[in-house]
Amino acid sequence: EPGPRIFSQETDTYRFVGGARGSLAGDWTWEAAANWGRNTGVDAMSNIANLERVRNSVNTSVCSTTPGAAIPCIDYLGAGDVTPAALKYILFNSRDTGGNEQKSVTADVTGTLLSLPAGRLAVAAGVVYRQEKGWRDPDALTVLGIANTNQQDPISGSVTAKEAYLELSAPLLANLPMVQSLDLDAAVRYSDYDLFGSNETYKVGVNWAVVPSLRLRATYGTGFRIPSVPELFGGVAEGNLTTTDPCSRYASSGNATLIANCQATGVPANYVQLGNTVLTTVGGNQNLQPETAKTLTLGAVIQPPIIPGLSVTVDYFDIEIKDAIRSIPGSTKLAVCYATPSLAHPFCGAANFTRSPLTGE
Repeated sequence: EPGPRIFSQETDTYRFVGGARGSLAGDWTWEAAANWGRNTGVDAMSNIANLERVRNSVNTSVCSTTPGAAIPCIDYLGAGDVTPAALKYILFNSRDTGGNEQKSVTADVTGTLLSLPAGRLAVAAGVVYRQEKGWRDPDALTVLGIANTNQQDPISGSVTAKEAYLELSAPLLANLPMVQSLDLDAAVRYSDYDLFGSNETYKVGVNWAVVPSLRLRATYGTGFRIPSVPELFGGVAEGNLTTTDPCSRYASSGNATLIANCQATGVPANYVQLGNTVLTTVGGNQNLQPETAKTLTLGAVIQPPIIPGLSVTVDYFDIEIKDAIRSIPGSTKLAVCYATPSLAHPFCGAANFTRSPLTGE
């Protein structure tokens, strides 16, 4: 009777950027800039049921069949039996709001520090101030869990960073046998975060032009990434996510560990997963720490003179990430848990999943 749900979204985006640049002594230049950006949105959906009112409408101790009653009794079984007045009582239009905001100020200088036999030693340095914040406020009934949509919690948080960097580009050799040019690039960055303290990252690279047709390059560096605002402050939200239960038909799997673990958690021998989704809660984690990385790249660029216009590039990457930030799907947690003897893996804890004591689901 109420018709389909209709989703609408309204967004507003603002951004203001201002800056200035100028010259100093020699070839030195400076540049400064400020940025402010903000994005806000309103998500609305019609014909959402208020589950508390639905329960009241079938509870004869509180509802009434009297026309115009504040809490009408509603017959949901017959087509066309739900009156417009009843629909007006149980349905509402949800309204979620949210947004992101960023502020930043930067200042940079570049120029030649000194002249070397193979060329000029170029330098770039600068400072950065940056603040990022994000928020989302679901409809009040969605937060309370009495709307017939997935429950969500509000999100709110911010991160502030202060950074300084220095970059050098130094020509070491040039115009020698087997060394058309040999350049060294180096960079270091200091970052100070209000939530995570300070950290230094660096990068060193070598670019060697052996002959005009062959160039070799190598770079080694470290990386640092802080959790985003949703990863840190995202409120708990529910969703029916695609999930595979390893205990479905486990009795015929032939896997002794799986059989023992499914039996230990009270799953019936004839259990079969119905459907491919499971009600899952997801959200941020304020205990997250930054992830770090080490990166090595080796490469070569070949431009054979016998084939004009042809350029062949070969690259090798070795990236090692420590304390990587990511969400782990429910299927992965279940698979790892039930593949571990005696359910000894941390994924087996009650904080990760629970089963129905009656059906094993």
